[in-house]
Amino acid sequence: MSRTGVRPLGFSFLYFAPRIGQEHRPWFARAAHHGYDGVELPVNDASAQDLAFLRRAVADEGLRCTAVGFCTAATVH
Repeated sequence: MSRTGVRPLGFSFLYFAPRIGQEHRPWFARAAHHGYDGVELPVNDASAQDLAFLRRAVADEGLRCTAVGFCTAATVH
């Protein structure tokens, strides 16, 4: 159950950037402050270090997380 007592509400960061990094960390606190239960993060070309940072940053704000990725002709091998 979400913190609002209804279906969880999430925010997709893909709208803002194709890749999320440390400079976006304050946005997670904002999402939590405004009542979001989780975030969806773009993870294209993310390294293991990037993913570890994102997991910690999201968890530190008490948020749940999903990920989105996409491919283009340039990324298909």
